[in-house]
Amino acid sequence: MARGSLTRQESHRLRRELGDILATIDRMKDDGRLSSRERDRINEKLDRLDRDIRREKRDDDRRGDRRRDRD
Repeated sequence: MARGSLTRQESHRLRRELGDILATIDRMKDDGRLSSRERDRINEKLDRLDRDIRREKRDDDRRGDRRRDRD
């Protein structure tokens, strides 16, 4: 797999993280809006996800390398 690609497991894990963030947003919007504190928390989670994506794309994991391709 070329550098800059994600393995299937990495992709699934990152998609789950995004799903968790979206679920958090839905829960926070129960009152119809997001407070500035809630927006800050969401932005922190999105920043962390962005860092995780960039790290995973640079880690040179190979498809099928079970030792390196675990959640």
